[in-house]
Parts: sequence; structure tokens; C-alpha cells
Amino acid sequence: MREEGLFAGADEVRLTIELVVPSSQVGRIIGKGGQNVRELQRSTGSMIKLPNSFNEEETNVHIVGSFFSVQVSLS
Repeated sequence: MREEGLFAGADEVRLTIELVVPSSQVGRIIGKGGQNVRELQRSTGSMIKLPNSFNEEETNVHIVGSFFSVQVSLS
């Protein structure tokens, strides 16, 4: 990540954060009918990527967006 990219307008740096979450909790992230994921993406401007299939114990969830939107998604 280039430092000047943090404050650049159209050329803003995009971050990808990978979270490893218990597979038993993925449903809470998704929400009923995907409602939680859609609302989180709408309110933060980030993109939440979930795999099509889940491991028995852990699942990798990716959050992609600007530095600010990723930080808000994580809070």
C-alpha cells in the first residue's frame, strides 16, 4: 500500500481483509435472506465476499473496500 494512496481521491487504495470466522457463525454475518450482508455493504461501501461452501470449522470472509469502509465494516 502506498502512503499517498490513503488520501487519493479517484485512485484510492483498495484493501482486502481476510477474517477467519467459525463456520457456525457465518449465518449471523449473512443474516436472514442475506439481509445483514446487504445492509453492511450498503452502509459502509465495502464488499463482503463469502465462499459458496464452508469448511466444517472455519470460513474465510473477505472484506474489500477503501481503508475507511473496511474499518467501519470491522467495527
